[in-house]
Amino acid sequence: MLQVAERALFLWNNDHIRTLISQNRSVILPIIFEALEKNIQSHWNQAVHGLTVNVRKMFMEMDIQLFEECQRQYAEEEAKAREKRREAGIDVAEIGRCCSTERVKECEYDLTEILGLRHYP
Repeated sequence: MLQVAERALFLWNNDHIRTLISQNRSVILPIIFEALEKNIQSHWNQAVHGLTVNVRKMFMEMDIQLFEECQRQYAEEEAKAREKRREAGIDVAEIGRCCSTERVKECEYDLTEILGLRHYP
């Protein structure tokens, strides 16, 4: 899986791909912005982290206004999610403890709902 992420991020270095992305940045950036931010904040692999920083920088240089608008929307959505967790009495530290131990089944929270995961049949 790591190699897939790394290879996908390497594609952004291709001049032809960059040209296509630049032409369609107003569609592409809003779709991938959250994933870029989450990779930058918490991806464990240094190579993937570095490549993500490069892609983010590329978008900033292409269109700073679009980038800042996506950043503003992302910050608003994150603030709403934090508030929703707070209102629901969700303790993020407790969720972390549940996920990092064998206690996942004992956890009092529905982790799939909290984490925004969908149930598939």
